Amino acid sequence: MPDSLRHARAGGLRVADAYLQQSIGFILAACGWWFILWQWIPIYASLTVGSFVNPIARIIGWNSLSDWLITKNGVFISSIASSSWPRSWWPSA
Repeated sequence: MPDSLRHARAGGLRVADAYLQQSIGFILAACGWWFILWQWIPIYASLTVGSFVNPIARIIGWNSLSDWLITKNGVFISSIASSSWPRSWWPSA
């Protein structure tokens, strides 16, 4: 057994480096991360619509827009809008 694996723990960097080359590990990690981020887009869109857009539309009197935004097509369009929103406008964490 190589010395690099003798004291390695599960999930540690030494285990990943010993079994995967850095480029393969990066590709797998990046693809997984990007896939997870795409899964969050409809959640962000529905949160934005439910907490910001719908109340303002109801106050203005655009009830049909508010009703449409909670349909499947409305969630899809708001997902596209939230994924294309300029990142520089978002508050930094």
